[in-house]
Amino acid sequence: MKKILALIMFLALSLSVFAACNVTSPAEKTAKENAQIELESAAEYLYQLYKDNTVTAVSYDLVKQVAIEGIVYPITWTVEVAEENAEKVSVDTTGEKPRVILDTFTESAVEYVLVATFSLDIQVKDKTITVTYEKKFPRTLPAFQYASFDDYVAAANGTNMFVKGYVTGIISKSVNATNNCIYVDDMSGNGGYYVYGLSEDPAGIVSIGDVVMVNGDKDLYNGTHELKSATVTVLEEPAVDVVAKDITSIYASATALDDAALVGPQAQLVKICGVTITSQGDNGYYHFKLGELESYLRISSSTNALTKDETDAFKALHTNSYGMLADVEGVISVYSGKFYLAPVSANAISNIRMPERSDAEKVAFELESLEVVESLSEDTALNLAAVGALYPEVSFSWSLDAEYDFASITDGVLNVTLPEEAPTITLIVTLTLGEITADASYEILVYASRIDWRSATFAVELASTLDAASKEMTENYYYFFGQVADVPTADYCNFNLSDGTNSILVYGLYAQNGTDRFGTKRQIAEIPFTEGDYLFVKAKVQNYNGKYELVNAQLVSVGLDAAKAIELCGQLDAASKETSAEEYYIFGQVIDVPTADYCNFNFSDGTNNIIVYGLYAKNETDRYGTKRQIAEIPFTQGDWVLLKGKLQNYNGKLEVVSASLQSVGYCATSAANMASALDGA
Repeated sequence: MKKILALIMFLALSLSVFAACNVTSPAEKTAKENAQIELESAAEYLYQLYKDNTVTAVSYDLVKQVAIEGIVYPITWTVEVAEENAEKVSVDTTGEKPRVILDTFTESAVEYVLVATFSLDIQVKDKTITVTYEKKFPRTLPAFQYASFDDYVAAANGTNMFVKGYVTGIISKSVNATNNCIYVDDMSGNGGYYVYGLSEDPAGIVSIGDVVMVNGDKDLYNGTHELKSATVTVLEEPAVDVVAKDITSIYASATALDDAALVGPQAQLVKICGVTITSQGDNGYYHFKLGELESYLRISSSTNALTKDETDAFKALHTNSYGMLADVEGVISVYSGKFYLAPVSANAISNIRMPERSDAEKVAFELESLEVVESLSEDTALNLAAVGALYPEVSFSWSLDAEYDFASITDGVLNVTLPEEAPTITLIVTLTLGEITADASYEILVYASRIDWRSATFAVELASTLDAASKEMTENYYYFFGQVADVPTADYCNFNLSDGTNSILVYGLYAQNGTDRFGTKRQIAEIPFTEGDYLFVKAKVQNYNGKYELVNAQLVSVGLDAAKAIELCGQLDAASKETSAEEYYIFGQVIDVPTADYCNFNFSDGTNNIIVYGLYAKNETDRYGTKRQIAEIPFTQGDWVLLKGKLQNYNGKLEVVSASLQSVGYCATSAANMASALDGA
């Protein structure tokens, strides 16, 4: 009996010891509970990220961790799906981000559960314990279907979708454009899409009329229905015979360019018959008019479907067809919510013919189409038209409203020599055809021979007086001097011009030839200046919805102050008396009276001085000085001057040589204060 009792006591003691070894301590229990609360909080945060994505039609990325109050909670993603659908839904964790891989083209819907497993290591005394928590997200992979045009319109920007349609236009880098894009007309005919920025050249993949599937992200850009980050697949379906739809009556019935009937069916190839070819605007706008409504065909370097030869022919045809009747063709495009046409073939302007007009209508047409310069900024011999451009039977007679000592008309030529001050002259024309006559007058601002170089502050103050809602722009150009305040954008050469107090955006920049523009998406990829450089530009001022800008800007010169001129001079070889190959625009203040005989003088940026060794007039032929061609020197000590010349290191003496005088008093505001501010004084 005692032996049995002893055995029972031994077993009881052993069991109690075993149980004691597996009991969770209060500290461990508390730590686990706290960790569980933290993981639930992280899971709730994740739930808020993904709770609305219950239907997922395309593959998508996942976050690999969440951070709350500085603590990072890694996530392990898995998926629960029926075995027969295992190949249709999976999670790929090999990339930078976990990604759910879906078979987009599944014929029937697939239900699956996305599982996020959180883990957190906790330390209890000398023991490490891992706590885990799962959060499940039920999901549905829907049966594949294309988004309709109405679906596209209703979707939010950024929504990834599949659409189907046929190609109406191809824009290719291999032809003449700086982007790869296509226009796609939705199969319903209700509208279409501009598929923008393709990674592959579409010219070798698709043809006009091909039926394609496009997968991309919706974007609405200034009213244009776009698909970005897209891929294009040509479907094995018969190609569509793409014929331009005649919308002449629709256009003629519209009261504004933003009418729904015009802007709704985007990307459709259409034609409008019997329009009048009208003016050309800056940056590729080729206008036409029907009734009271005027729109344009747009030729853009970035989105041009025509080859270079076709583009040149189109531009020449539009120019030579001014005032004629024609048919125009292109795909419907939208900018700022308004209709225009994008040419996609050499047939953009066709069926050109002379309109029937009475004598009075011919005179009125020639008068309306007459263009006269608004300003003259250099000595000019301007040929004045003697007869009408379209109707040579209309004769022109020109006169001035008064006698001017700097302006006259001789043998049909307006001759103007810039005076000391900036006046306005009035040019009068009389048009005659038989018994019909018409008169008009035109005011022309004649700039002074001394250019008033304006500051950014002047531009800002002027822009503030312009109407923002109408995006008002000044009629006249102004000359601006300043410092480049930031690195110009490589694509379109946008930058801010500063005077040390204010800055204003220069919205794109033409080269000195007035035709080519700087930027990788323009004609000249290499921009010849950067942040900190001084610039002289000619531009108009615009208030664009409250944003102040210099527009239609043209580079006059990159400028040097005396310090920069000295720096460049110092890089030349003194022993060989090396002269720079390049001419520079150099500005500074005359700090001594120029020598009367050869017009030698020193000029300064306020700190550094450099000698000007002789000086030509602006014509670069005559030189100043009593022993040269022009005895009277038009500036003296204290004046600010702008020169164009070369630099020379003459045995260690740093000089400006072969220089011509460009302007005296180069800034209309305080030149000294502005230059001082730009130098950081």
